[in-house]
Amino acid sequence: MTIKIACYGSCITRDNFNSKLNSNYKNTFECVATSEHSSIISLLAPKVQYDLNKLDYTLSEFSHRNKEIAIKDLERSFLLELIETQPDYLIMDFFPDIYFGVVFSEDK
Repeated sequence: MTIKIACYGSCITRDNFNSKLNSNYKNTFECVATSEHSSIISLLAPKVQYDLNKLDYTLSEFSHRNKEIAIKDLERSFLLELIETQPDYLIMDFFPDIYFGVVFSEDK
């Protein structure tokens, strides 16, 4: 039986459960929910309406992954994932809160 883990914060936390960096982690753990680079303020704020066609990440070699992270943040889906997956442990780091600061949009 594996231990269900959820990770909130940054790759500092999530990379402990990355097969490229920790090849045997799946023997003991299952990462069932992840929130990367979202602040607590953002996580608890209302969803943001967006036009998928206007999200442009073409300037980065990581464009697809960055787009996934941004959409997950805009939709605030991490809290629903926690409810659905019922992890045994939630591991959190607050690097995004400290490093990136806060940006307000649409008066929110």
